[in-house]
Amino acid sequence: MTEASERVTLDPVGRRFVIAGNGGTAELLFHRRGQRLVIEHTSSDKVAVLVTAAVKYAREHELAIEPHDQDAVAWLKANPEAHDGVTVVDANRKEAR
Repeated sequence: MTEASERVTLDPVGRRFVIAGNGGTAELLFHRRGQRLVIEHTSSDKVAVLVTAAVKYAREHELAIEPHDQDAVAWLKANPEAHDGVTVVDANRKEAR
């Protein structure tokens, strides 16, 4: 299955974005802190798809993203165009970039 065809669903009760398939479940765990979507953990083999879904959600809800997961941090740094218009906050410095 390609990344483009993988369906990400939001589980608001579990505070996660999920890709469920025959190969198992991949997830991005998050919580809200004020106007921030804090990314706690991602399944590294699906990080691009999951973080893209989180960015879309943040954009739609006018939230900043604060990634604490190193795979998410690396993906966001490598793909700045993917989060255009969404503030990404450095979890260590708490400053917008």
